[in-house]
Amino acid sequence: MFGIEDVEKVSGILDNLFTVVGIIVGALWTYNLFVKNRQIHPRADIEHQVSISRIPNKDYSILTVLVNFKNSGQVLLKVKSYMIEIQELFPFDDNITNQLNNTFFNEKKFIEISNGKFLHRVKDEPTETIEMEPSEKEQFPIILIISNELKGIIVKSHFKNIKKERK
Repeated sequence: MFGIEDVEKVSGILDNLFTVVGIIVGALWTYNLFVKNRQIHPRADIEHQVSISRIPNKDYSILTVLVNFKNSGQVLLKVKSYMIEIQELFPFDDNITNQLNNTFFNEKKFIEISNGKFLHRVKDEPTETIEMEPSEKEQFPIILIISNELKGIIVKSHFKNIKKERK
């Protein structure tokens, strides 16, 4: 029934089949490692550290905002520009206060606070790009003297990555 030639044909077919399966598995592994893990694209971690130091017997305090920026990817990260904004949250402006006083929450479940009063804005487009190697960290400190009437702030930051620019 089965001769030596038939066994050789079957083993040749199996050999080719396992080679093709091996190439496909290798391609999927490479895709998962380098594309899904985004190892060819830069990644960053951004952390805001905010502290307020009250000055005894004074009507003002010192606000310290540290924006920590870390290249958490495995490739060079190039930052073209960045922006850091600090906005006043409390006390509310008159518009929000009026909405709160007029039983606003009977109609809606939220009030958007999008245009707070700017306390400080840093917008920088350095003449040379900021280049960060993998695991490298950079800190952007902001120190302000603020009124003790200020009860809350919002800190926003945006870093523009050269690789992500649309052409």
